[in-house]
Parts: sequence; C-alpha cells; structure tokens
Amino acid sequence: MQSSKRSEGDWQGLVSEFLVCKRKLESKKEALLILSKELDTCQQERDQYKLMANQLRERHQGLKKKYRELIDGDTSLPPEKCNQMEEMEHNMKALTDELQDVKAERNVFREKAYRLNMELNHILGNREARIIDVDALCMENRQVGQSRNHHMCRTSPKRFLTNSIVAF
Repeated sequence: MQSSKRSEGDWQGLVSEFLVCKRKLESKKEALLILSKELDTCQQERDQYKLMANQLRERHQGLKKKYRELIDGDTSLPPEKCNQMEEMEHNMKALTDELQDVKAERNVFREKAYRLNMELNHILGNREARIIDVDALCMENRQVGQSRNHHMCRTSPKRFLTNSIVAF
C-alpha cells in the first residue's frame, strides 16, 4: 500500500474530528451572537446613563443659577418678592432670637424653682421623706381651688360654707 492512500479508519477519524470542529465553531458563533447582544444592551444602557447624567447636569446648573440669583438678588424678581424675602429673613432672625430668650428664661425659672424647693425642704427640717416640690404643690392647690369652685356652683352657698368650715 502506498503511504499517500489513507485507510477507512483514517477517513473516519478525520470526519469525526471535522464534525467536532464544526460543532465547536457553531458553539463559538452562538456565544459570539450572545456577547454581541449583551454588548448592544450595555451600549444602550451607557447611552441612557449619559443622557440622564447630562439632564442632571443641566438641572443642577439651572438650580445653581436660580440659587445665585436668589442670593445675589435677581433683577427679574419683582421688588415685592425681594422685600418679602428680606422681611421673612428678618422675622425668622427675630423669632430665633426670641426663642433663645425664652429658653434662657426657662432655665432661670427652673434653677429658681430648684433653689426654692431646696430652701423649703431646709425650712421644713430637711428630711428626705419630706421633700416638697413647690410646682407640684402649686398645681395641687390650683386643682383644689378649681374643684371647690366647681362644687360651689353645684351646691347651695350654705352647704359650701359648711363644707369649707369642716375642711379647715
């Protein structure tokens, strides 16, 4: 036999190898198509993000411009609006100052109430069991007064006086 001639087994091996290569090629073509579609999708998303970024940049520039105009005093705003804004800023500053004053006054009264409670407890013998809260005492006194006035309206004056005398 000549060496140039191939046997049946050699041909079958070559055909088999050819078919394997053909399948690999088909598989690679399919993978290339999938990757191509993904690339298109990514490019579309990129374009959308660029568009959104540009829109946000434009909006930011517009807001920045409006802010500068408000700070610097926009001449396109009517004078009434500018005056209103100045008045509102002035009112806000005045209210903030008043709030600080009220907070400071509240703290002064708290400290005064604490000192009065301490002094009252000292006068009453400074026993731990006898701690008196002036504020609570005043509230209780006010409630008793309101209760009496309420009862007075509902009962006769004679009965009210009798009850008041018995209470003392």
